[in-house]
Amino acid sequence: MENKLATKFVYDWRLREYTAADGKVYKRWLRRSRLVAREYAFLERRDDTYSPATSTHILNLLPLGHLQKISEMDKDSKADNKAYTLASLDVKDAVLMVPQEKAVTVRAKLRGEDFIVQRNLRGQRLGARHWYLFLRRSLKREMEFKFWKEQPCLCNNDRGMMMIHVDDVMFAGETQYLKDVVLKKFQERFTISFEELGDNGTSISLLKRRIKKIDKGIALISGTSALKVVKAFEEHFGEARGQFVPCDQSMLAEDISDSLSARDAFAFRSIIGICLYLGRGRPDVLYSVKGLSSCMAKPTHAALQKLKKFVGYLRGTEE
Repeated sequence: MENKLATKFVYDWRLREYTAADGKVYKRWLRRSRLVAREYAFLERRDDTYSPATSTHILNLLPLGHLQKISEMDKDSKADNKAYTLASLDVKDAVLMVPQEKAVTVRAKLRGEDFIVQRNLRGQRLGARHWYLFLRRSLKREMEFKFWKEQPCLCNNDRGMMMIHVDDVMFAGETQYLKDVVLKKFQERFTISFEELGDNGTSISLLKRRIKKIDKGIALISGTSALKVVKAFEEHFGEARGQFVPCDQSMLAEDISDSLSARDAFAFRSIIGICLYLGRGRPDVLYSVKGLSSCMAKPTHAALQKLKKFVGYLRGTEE
């Protein structure tokens, strides 16, 4: 029996570069339409839909390993005459390349008939997990990568190490291996964008964070700022007074207050989403961000007050 899947077309605008006949590069707005699945969590509750994800400390592991290799190259006794690099890959069509586990029929009729979908669609609840398992099998089979039991988003072989966060990948290892094997294998199957750390001043991006090469090593630069969080909050909820600490004991208290309205809850979740990226480079706010993110499922008035205090603290750390 084939499973039926409800779908819809999602439209948006994207600013894209293009090369004109005269060779000059211009930017223009392009209208995009995508067919996405309509699957809702409340229709089928399950706990096997998630893909392994990175944490703040894991994000720093590969850059540290790269620095160690570079430092060893400066010591003649340990040098192996190999060049090492740090790079990031973004797989553009990740979910769309994964075969469906079971035959799926698109419920919405196109041209007066149903269609069988053989690949995952964006919006399918199992899409991220299926992609992770698909990529994991490919890396183990084709490049002999071994995945860590303690942290499933990490894998390595004798020539390099990878960190996988859904469709974002970071590689640290031999430069020649990256170019001759890793990139070729990925480009054979997927559409990817690629950045490599080179001379001083060059940088790569991963999860809205930049890693920049400098004279004394590398700099980790957050992709967002405290100012952006403050602005997003005050545009919707009004001004937040300055605070000396990001949270107090209320973060541990039982929350029995009423839920926020749908509009306020949406704004609350959007602001916490920005905070999650900010916290990766701010040890002083990590605990507060963790506590606030636990309120995203059901934002309340008490949670909003905690967020307001947190934003007040960020006002004093604006750059």
